[in-house]
Amino acid sequence: MKLIKKNELEKTIGKKGFWSPKKIVGLCEYGAGIEEIDDALGAQNFFKVKPLVNFTKHSDGIEVSIMHNFKLYYLAINNSDIKSITLESGGIIDIEERSVLKRAIVGGLILGPIGAVLGGVSGVKDKIIKDNDSLIIIAQSDGKEQALICTIKKGKTQELAKFFIENFRNSFSVNK
Repeated sequence: MKLIKKNELEKTIGKKGFWSPKKIVGLCEYGAGIEEIDDALGAQNFFKVKPLVNFTKHSDGIEVSIMHNFKLYYLAINNSDIKSITLESGGIIDIEERSVLKRAIVGGLILGPIGAVLGGVSGVKDKIIKDNDSLIIIAQSDGKEQALICTIKKGKTQELAKFFIENFRNSFSVNK
């Protein structure tokens, strides 16, 4: 996948809606997949601030704009080149067990016997740490399939899924 200039977008993927363009802004962060963006990020800057990814529906494809260091990079993908758009749900990274005994002791020290009971009961559930969901766009480019991987911000998965279901129903799928 190659980056293009903004004025080349309409030639490549057609026009976007004039009155209300179909777009989704700021719900994803760039993960990997575009060599030019990976080079621009560099090894030292990769963990500081992740670039934001925006999607805009055009008549013949999708515009992917990536914001990094106050500069916008553009990628145009034709509808015919899109092989699949997949929403991968994040898996469980870790399960932290809450100590019933420690909570009972602290509750007992603060509020006496009633505090010990309340502290012990409050530590029953385990805390589940879950990975963020991902969006993977696989497209044909230069005779080979390439993938664009984006991480979805927490709590924004439904909104992003709605956008892709409405605009790319034939190639969109969800893997849980």
